[in-house]
Amino acid sequence: MDPRVRKSKYIPNLKPKYLTLNVLSEIKPKKNPFVFFNFLFKKAIKTEPEPNAATLCTDGPNGRMVLIKSIDKSFYFFTNKHSQKVKELKRKPRASLVFYWPTISVQIRVHGFVSKLPRKICVEYFSLRPLESQLALSLSKQSKVLDSWYDLKNKFQKYIKKIKLVPTPAHWCGYEIKPQKFEFWFGSTERLHRRFLYKKSGRKWYIKELYP
Repeated sequence: MDPRVRKSKYIPNLKPKYLTLNVLSEIKPKKNPFVFFNFLFKKAIKTEPEPNAATLCTDGPNGRMVLIKSIDKSFYFFTNKHSQKVKELKRKPRASLVFYWPTISVQIRVHGFVSKLPRKICVEYFSLRPLESQLALSLSKQSKVLDSWYDLKNKFQKYIKKIKLVPTPAHWCGYEIKPQKFEFWFGSTERLHRRFLYKKSGRKWYIKELYP
């Protein structure tokens, strides 16, 4: 007998509060996935602490949380050009995003092509960040080995007292994800979830509903 059979310990049913079947029956997907996304995003803003947080998955496979900073006909995020995610995007310019908003029982998966944003946009957004965030980014050698976090903290605290303007670092960059596919998931208490898949062909979006 496989030893895992006898030693398996399962997490007990935590009984999350998902949507009822009556509520699920009333869901009507929009023809355009961005319209549907923004409709749900506005609802999530009212209940989620950070609704623009998403898991970014790149070639590897590799995943990490990022903050999406623009949602219109594409998704923008910003990062350090020396980061692991940038190395992976150079190798394969495709990525996925996963948004999860448990307070409204919604998960949204986005898949698409990725391209670098113009430097002008990167500089513009950097100027909108809080001074502390700007300084932290300028001091960061993201993903490289750090000898002492305390030395970095001391350096940060020394500069933040003196500095009033932080130039946009050369390593600051941004990316745009242009979706080719969306999947909207609505959680059901009975596990009879609803899923809507959008795929793009040319300029048109096609919708199919999937089994839970």
